[in-house]
Amino acid sequence: MLPVSWMARVLSGMVVKENRGVLGILVAGKPEAVRAFKDEDVEYLATLLVEELVRAASDQQVGFRVVQTGTPAESTKG
Repeated sequence: MLPVSWMARVLSGMVVKENRGVLGILVAGKPEAVRAFKDEDVEYLATLLVEELVRAASDQQVGFRVVQTGTPAESTKG
């Protein structure tokens, strides 16, 4: 079985960059990579993903979709 701690480590290491386009880069500068998931999101998603991977047959795929509502949270540097 896949350990939840391993999945959490994978999710914690995921980073994203905003696609600003050429004009956006000229105006705002090069985007920084920020973590894709907060710690509480990692804890929640890691458990769900491992549970679904265990239940899935070898010929099935497991996926998820994150939907953000409202305004995006500001990233923190550090």
